[in-house]
Amino acid sequence: MENSEKRSLEYFYELIERIKKLITLLHLLAKKNAELQKKYASLKTELFSKENDFRVEELEAELKKYKHDNKILKEKEKTIKAKIDRLTVKLDQIHL
Repeated sequence: MENSEKRSLEYFYELIERIKKLITLLHLLAKKNAELQKKYASLKTELFSKENDFRVEELEAELKKYKHDNKILKEKEKTIKAKIDRLTVKLDQIHL
């Protein structure tokens, strides 16, 4: 096997490992997102069931925080999916 072929093969395996890590990260983000969605739903329910104005303000602030965290997770997920797409293209190019 020529040196360039060995390097291409090594690069191919490196890309596969990077994709595996990104997919694992996507799964972790999805799990965290599900937890945040549950918390968001429970806070929203609690917010609308409470009559105490002080507690409502506190819950609204917490709800806003979870919305923001969820938005950040969705942006990270988009970024990771884009990276996976780019790495997939590189893998296809190596195969050709």
